[in-house]
Amino acid sequence: MDPRARHGGGLVRRPARGVGPGVIDRRSPNAPRWRQERGEPLLVTCFEPFGGRQSNTSLRVLAPLLDRSPPGLSTRVLPVDFQALRRLVPRILRTRMPSAWLMLGEYGEGPELRCERVAVNLVDATTPDNRGVVLRGAKAVRGGPLAYFTTLDPNLMRAHFEARGLPAVLSDSAGTYACNLALYLALHHAQSLRVGTRVGFVHIPRHYRQTGRTLRELRAIVLELLETLQLLHLPGNAAPGAELEA
Repeated sequence: MDPRARHGGGLVRRPARGVGPGVIDRRSPNAPRWRQERGEPLLVTCFEPFGGRQSNTSLRVLAPLLDRSPPGLSTRVLPVDFQALRRLVPRILRTRMPSAWLMLGEYGEGPELRCERVAVNLVDATTPDNRGVVLRGAKAVRGGPLAYFTTLDPNLMRAHFEARGLPAVLSDSAGTYACNLALYLALHHAQSLRVGTRVGFVHIPRHYRQTGRTLRELRAIVLELLETLQLLHLPGNAAPGAELEA
């Protein structure tokens, strides 16, 4: 049976048997944490500040892991630079071959964490990137599909956050700026390069205090999510993204 199932308009992956959504049994002496088996089992990235601001919430959440990542977990800060992203994303996939890639980004409205389901083949924003480039009506990839569904289960991520008292929603729009571009590029090249990396995205509210949690508490909840994803997406279980045609 195809392990993918349609739900809520997107292709999502059912959790592994015996593992609840977003739950880790820390009492079990056999519960694995971070494993290094093939390439890098889990890559998590955030974005640099943009739009003249001095900080980015996704960067603040991930900051403690940037220099001291546990074995089996790799971290990186992505540039808010359209041209650089087009070069960097496929290179990361070719050289690191992660089994799963979770992107963290920042958005400016609302208190919810947004678990993205779709990346579209469009770059269209009035805000320049950090090199001053403005793109209107441009393609993320010329000749690429209209859109891709994300391949890290957004339902699982939403359940993880809600189980810990955080407001979270499924989102069908990652915007048309650098976040969407990076997500589309990762899904596209994971398929075209046949590296099998599963890719997902969580937008964290810029004004994170609206979630009712401190930055430290929010960071701890995200770290628990990374541990859950590492349990569910060990090497050898990856699948390419599903295309959406016009």
